[in-house]
Amino acid sequence: MAPARQRVLTTTATTSKRAPSWGLAIVAWERPSRLGYQFEDGRLRVIHRDYAHLLSEVDRLDQEQQASSTTAAARKDGALSSDEQLSIFSVLYPGGFADPKWVAEVRGEGKKRRLKKHRAPAIAEAQKLLGRVQLAELCGKQRHDEIVARVAQVYDGIDLVSPALIEPLRQMTPNQQRALSYALVALLWGENPYPLRFERFLRAIDVGDKTPPWRAATALSALVHPDEHVCVRGSVFRAQARWMSPRLRFDNTPTGPLYRRLREMTRRVDKRLREAGHTPRDLFDVHDFIWVTLRPAGRKVLEASG
Repeated sequence: MAPARQRVLTTTATTSKRAPSWGLAIVAWERPSRLGYQFEDGRLRVIHRDYAHLLSEVDRLDQEQQASSTTAAARKDGALSSDEQLSIFSVLYPGGFADPKWVAEVRGEGKKRRLKKHRAPAIAEAQKLLGRVQLAELCGKQRHDEIVARVAQVYDGIDLVSPALIEPLRQMTPNQQRALSYALVALLWGENPYPLRFERFLRAIDVGDKTPPWRAATALSALVHPDEHVCVRGSVFRAQARWMSPRLRFDNTPTGPLYRRLREMTRRVDKRLREAGHTPRDLFDVHDFIWVTLRPAGRKVLEASG
């Protein structure tokens, strides 16, 4: 029996020389005259219906064949496989996410002295300071300065945000504080599609005409909603994508559509961990798994054990 066809689109029929690098796409939304396509390279592109015929449908078998070829290319490029990451993780933390060393050094549970790298106290603090009720009360009292101060406090308590970004927050004008406050409430507690809320937050926190790096852009959502969102660490997430999403075009500038692709990738890592018998507490555990296995020190562990 022939494999069932799935509505997945590819740009191989277009005459554009750069189009093949976009990869496969699905229809993200439709309008009377336009279609929005989410491509594998992480970009959302709007195409007029008059030009939609330049996209040709492929079936699931074709998609798997292309995925196989890109995985082979990733291997040639030196990307670590999921099995190799698991091997590194097992050497460093034999007990997985329940290993006493992981619980103490990464999560910071049971530690009298909190360090910036400890996730559990950072999550608890962010949820306390940036909760829905707390932010609503402060906005109602027009205490936008206090909200921005809380953002700076959360950033200052973790190892993911540079002091160079925190200081400009403390120098914000009242109008900038107000814009950031409302963007933050929308980011953490709004109901619009997350990529739109994310883009609004990026504009509001864009102090000094400089878009914040991935870690600062994604840390707050990851801390307040660790089961739902992930903090993106550019260097190792780029390395992760080389194996998990070889067609994804990683950009150092955060965007809503690209964040959605990276979160999907993180959930796939989470799934593979669970299939291997490891159960992350949240996506911060997955973030730290990616970090410890793909940073240079992790590769050295693999070389030493192999």
